[in-house]
Amino acid sequence: MIIIEKIQKYRHRKNTSLFIIIKITLIFLIIICITPSSSEASSKVIKSVWYPWDPYLRIETNNENRKLTGLDVELVRAILQNAGYEIDFEEGIWVQGLNGVKDGTKDILIGALKTKERQEFAYYPEPYRKETQVLYVPKGASSKYQFKDVNEMLEMFKRIHFRLGVTEGYAYGSEVVNAYVKDSANSNNILKSDSDRALFELLMENKIDGFIVDRLVGATTAWRNGWQSMVEEYPLDLYSADIHVIFSKKTTSPAMVEEFNRGLQELKEKGDYRKIIIDYLFPVLLARTVQQDWFFIVDIIGTIAFAISGVVLAKKEKYDIFGGFVLSALPAFGGGVIRDMLVGRSPIGVLRTPIYIEVVFFTVVILYSIMKAFSFFGKKSDHKSQANGYGFSLTNSLVSIFDALGLAAFTVIGVVVAIESRCSPLWIWGPVLAALTGAGGGIVRDIVRADSNIPSLKGSFYPEIALIWGFLFSLFIMWETTRLDPHEIFIGVFMTITGALFTRIAVIYFKIKSPMF
Repeated sequence: MIIIEKIQKYRHRKNTSLFIIIKITLIFLIIICITPSSSEASSKVIKSVWYPWDPYLRIETNNENRKLTGLDVELVRAILQNAGYEIDFEEGIWVQGLNGVKDGTKDILIGALKTKERQEFAYYPEPYRKETQVLYVPKGASSKYQFKDVNEMLEMFKRIHFRLGVTEGYAYGSEVVNAYVKDSANSNNILKSDSDRALFELLMENKIDGFIVDRLVGATTAWRNGWQSMVEEYPLDLYSADIHVIFSKKTTSPAMVEEFNRGLQELKEKGDYRKIIIDYLFPVLLARTVQQDWFFIVDIIGTIAFAISGVVLAKKEKYDIFGGFVLSALPAFGGGVIRDMLVGRSPIGVLRTPIYIEVVFFTVVILYSIMKAFSFFGKKSDHKSQANGYGFSLTNSLVSIFDALGLAAFTVIGVVVAIESRCSPLWIWGPVLAALTGAGGGIVRDIVRADSNIPSLKGSFYPEIALIWGFLFSLFIMWETTRLDPHEIFIGVFMTITGALFTRIAVIYFKIKSPMF
């Protein structure tokens, strides 16, 4: 019995030990299966350097949160995410990223031109966009220089000892420019810097006479920093070139390059490529135009005209001064408030600056005071009445023109907000928000007045103008995604305002009515 009990205990201990060994082995195998190896984990994370290159690479701050964004960042992220890759960006300067790709400490670099020297250490996928480079000089200096192409420009540089600023490590799209920069004979007239922004500062400090820069970078940098009155673009496209993402030959493979090419093609076929350009580039380009002084003046004139229409109604229907302010404020920015609430824009436009509510307030107070003064001074002769009748007619005509200017400016603003808010498709939401911005406030005003005969909805050809020109402007923006020319965008904005203005004047003159049911 004792021997049998010992045998049974030995078997029990043996089974228990075997069970424990099997259990530990299974846990170890599970851990191995669910935990990727270090080479697999790192292979899906691509290292790169980002450098200030607005609007392609920039930091966006929102509620103290900093986010790296920009056209190139979002395009490359979308392309590589389709292949399962993530990008780990480290802040730096251009030459640091270029050297990192060369020595293998970085995997890729965004925004590179193709050169023979770089092809020795980097793979080149298909280009993901183009750029046009131009010469920036101090304001008013363009008239001093006369050249028609790059060769004439370089000859002039040598002749007058032009101090040219360049970004260290940059390659330029023209081989003759690259050769000029590298030529030791020109070294005394070449000043190197680490960024385009620094070149702007050197130009304004009169340490250089000019520098070559990507057109969109130059326009955006000057606009964001308020330097548009101090610098200008020489009116000549120096050259256009393809822009690539370069892959380090030490850390990547041709297979990854092919994955990038497939991702780029897929992005274009799905239509996401065009959408990213509209979402991340056009808000900057349009803001650069609509924040200029001339557009601001047009916007303010239109706001005053909308406010005057409210005062006229308040006088006609015997509202008090507060009622007059309400009837003036609604058409001036009521449509914008509804638009911003619809698209979830925060803060809404009228809260971003007090200028518009101040304009409405002073317009109401001044007109109210003038009307009270006329009432106080009493009766007038028949002759004066006739003169006043003529003056009143002239005033009505001016108000109608100013109102048309306001409608035109608000049409552009509506499309801009549609782009900022990433409303898609743009060809639908652009005109809808344009009409809402231009005519929505007037409709709300008439609803508040309990007016059964709302002109904007019953016969007056008014919101249709914003719809038509908002639609045309939206189509222009979609077409412009393949060109990305700030000058053409300015022309598009100007033509939209002019078209809407003269359409409204023609409607008034020829008494055109909206089709009725």
